[in-house]
Amino acid sequence: IMLNGEIDGIEAAERIRAQFDIPIMYLTAYSDMALIDRIKKTEPIGYIVKPFDDKELRINLEIAFYKLEMESRLKESENKFREVVEGIGDLVTTLDGKGELLYINQLAERIFGIKADKCLGMSIFQFIHPDDKQSIVERFANSANKQLQHISIENRLVNFTTGEVHHMLWTIN
Repeated sequence: IMLNGEIDGIEAAERIRAQFDIPIMYLTAYSDMALIDRIKKTEPIGYIVKPFDDKELRINLEIAFYKLEMESRLKESENKFREVVEGIGDLVTTLDGKGELLYINQLAERIFGIKADKCLGMSIFQFIHPDDKQSIVERFANSANKQLQHISIENRLVNFTTGEVHHMLWTIN
């Protein structure tokens, strides 16, 4: 953590992580809480306080390598799932209990007329045609309250950018 030069080990770790995405494990004699708060932001895979023994170091490294392998598998799985969802010809969204968008696929982006990063957190009801909105809000609320296993809702969506109307059949699982 204490390095000779203009930056300390924590800033060095931040730079290494940002530029190369290399995992960081700290091995230090320092353990005060202000330092720990700074260190947490670098997302280390481990933190060992001196003095330490070889067994402690080996155990921490084993756990760190296992964690990295599991994170890699999770990322790979997420990427495969994303490719499947993006590749299907259906509009796919994930909503929370209030109808806020948590995920949309590329087809949904085109139909909604807005990129995913801009509409996540927005209400799906903002995209529902004004003439359909009241009945859709009621059906959505009923499905959430009754915890229905499967319902279908037909309505129109309005493109956020162009105003173009699309007829949709929603399946809620």
